[in-house]
Amino acid sequence: MNGWKSAILLGFGYAVVISWGLELSVDKIFMVLFGSGITYEVTSLWGTTILRFFLMLTFLRWLNIDWADLWRGELSFRDLGLALLCASLLLLPIDVPALIMKTYHPQILGEYRYFLKLAGDRTLALFTLFSQYVYYFIEALSVNMLYLGSVKFIGRRNAIVIPVVFWGAMHVLQALNRPLYVAIAVAVLTSMEAGITYYYAYKTGNMKGPIVIFLTIVMFAM
Repeated sequence: MNGWKSAILLGFGYAVVISWGLELSVDKIFMVLFGSGITYEVTSLWGTTILRFFLMLTFLRWLNIDWADLWRGELSFRDLGLALLCASLLLLPIDVPALIMKTYHPQILGEYRYFLKLAGDRTLALFTLFSQYVYYFIEALSVNMLYLGSVKFIGRRNAIVIPVVFWGAMHVLQALNRPLYVAIAVAVLTSMEAGITYYYAYKTGNMKGPIVIFLTIVMFAM
C-alpha cells in the first residue's frame, strides 16, 4: 500500500505543481498582464512551457529518472504503426461523424486560423502555432514522467491508472472556463487517451510511442 500512497502523492504533486496548478496560475497572471490578444497567447504558452520544463527537472531528480528516459526506446515501423493505430482508435469516433457531416477540420488548422485572426500576421501566427506545439511536446513528456515515476512505486501495469486519473480525468477542471458538459466530455476522452497510451507503453516498453499518440491526436482531432 505504501507504493500506492507514493504514486498517488506523485499524481497530486503532478496535478498541482506541473499540470493544472501551473496552467491556471500562469493563465490568470498573463491574462491580467496582456489581456486576451496574441501577446497573451505567445507569452502564456512560453511561460507555461519554460516553467513546466524546470519543474519537471526537480521531479525527475526526486524520482531518479533521466531526462532521456522520457523518450527512450527505438520506434520501429511496428511500434510506430501501433502508436498510429492507438491514435486512430481515439480519433475515428469523433472525426468520422464530422467528416460525414462535412464539419471536420483538423485541430492544427483551427489553431492556425485562430492565431492568424488574433495576430493579423501570417509569420506571427505560425510562430504562435510553433509555440503551441512546443508546449504540447513538453506536456507529452510530462505525462510520460508521471507514468514512469508511478512505475517505480506500483509497477508498469498498475502505473497506467495514475495518468488516467491525474492527467486525463483532471481535464474536468476545464469547467472553470468552459461549459460543464464539455469539460466532462473532454475528461472522459483524455482519460481514455491516457489509458490506451500507457497500455501501449506497458506492452511495448517504448516511450516514444506515447509522444506520437499525443501529438497525432492534438493535430488531427476535430
